[in-house]
Amino acid sequence: MGVSCRFVGVCGRCGGAAGACRFQVYGQVQRGPPGARGRPQTPDGLEGIGPRSLGPRHRTALVWIAAAAFLGLALVLAWQARRAQSVVSPDATTLTALAALAVAVAAAVTAVFLRARASRPARPDAPG
Repeated sequence: MGVSCRFVGVCGRCGGAAGACRFQVYGQVQRGPPGARGRPQTPDGLEGIGPRSLGPRHRTALVWIAAAAFLGLALVLAWQARRAQSVVSPDATTLTALAALAVAVAAAVTAVFLRARASRPARPDAPG
């Protein structure tokens, strides 16, 4: 028993027949044909993940975090070059600085996602 194509009326390859569409992968639509307006199915439990689950302020915060992380990486690499350290074999001090940068970025991203989850309104069908 197959899943019919979500792009019925747009997909000219299968006409929406079950199991005939090449855009299906394990019963889920991978991506639609060019010009398709349908939205691909998401597996259960993944509805809240993706760019539409975050508000514009949270997405802006993630962009700022990415920019700060890039700047931090550039500064660490410049500092490493100024000390005449090899890029492919950094010393312990440079590795510590890179680890601190990674931890700071991970903490900032986690904080943005937790704040986004806390500010999201509760779903009416959610238990509890």
